[in-house]
Amino acid sequence: MTAGSGSHDLDGLIQLAGYDKAKLRYMKLIVQCALESIAHAESKMASGWAEFCKKDGALRKVGKPKKGGTSKPVRAHPHENAVTYELADHVDDYLKALPAGHEFREVNFRCERPKRSRKLAGSKQKRVDLQYEARVSGGPEFVIEAKPLFSKSDIDKKYLGDPGLGRFLREEEPFTDASLAALMGYVIQTELTEWADRLRLAVTKDKRCETTVVVSPVTWREDLWSTRHARASQVQPIWMLHLLVTYPDAVHPGATMP
Repeated sequence: MTAGSGSHDLDGLIQLAGYDKAKLRYMKLIVQCALESIAHAESKMASGWAEFCKKDGALRKVGKPKKGGTSKPVRAHPHENAVTYELADHVDDYLKALPAGHEFREVNFRCERPKRSRKLAGSKQKRVDLQYEARVSGGPEFVIEAKPLFSKSDIDKKYLGDPGLGRFLREEEPFTDASLAALMGYVIQTELTEWADRLRLAVTKDKRCETTVVVSPVTWREDLWSTRHARASQVQPIWMLHLLVTYPDAVHPGATMP
């Protein structure tokens, strides 16, 4: 892995990913739309987290306490689909509330859309977590795959494994043919810095990572970083933008364990 030169804005990253002038404007628009709408959704999700945790199906189950053990609170760990759907609802509300002439009206947003396939149909089709697409014929798309991160092993097994990065790098029917996409981790608010450091170290050490650059978008709370990864010989390399979305630390409702 090699380090890229300096810091890039979104235009710079999109150009690195090989988009020509005709598609650069649209790609910048949909990535900006994604970052702004997700930032808004993250804030709304945090303010309603206590109510979300009470919903049936929102949280992973916890084990029963052992006899004679000392009980202690158990953290509320959300199901991947539950938190993705919750986030997507807030994104959808945000986009629908925009003024009629807003530029983001040119962007189409979808959650859990079945990916088009030459070999799979119906329930067999893979589903894309979040997709932002320009509302023009042949317009570019920006696909995001999300994974909750609870332990260090989740980085290698889920985020960088076949369920995460692997979906974009596989030779047969990768999640997108676009040369820019994103991976997004769900982490507890108070552990954001710790997870950001863990993730950056793991991704840059991954043998499939060719280079990394810092990205400075004006629509996110901090600088982001992106990595380039080779794909099958007939497909151009893909740049992955890495995002972390946070949720409040909370106790699992009514659950204790030793």
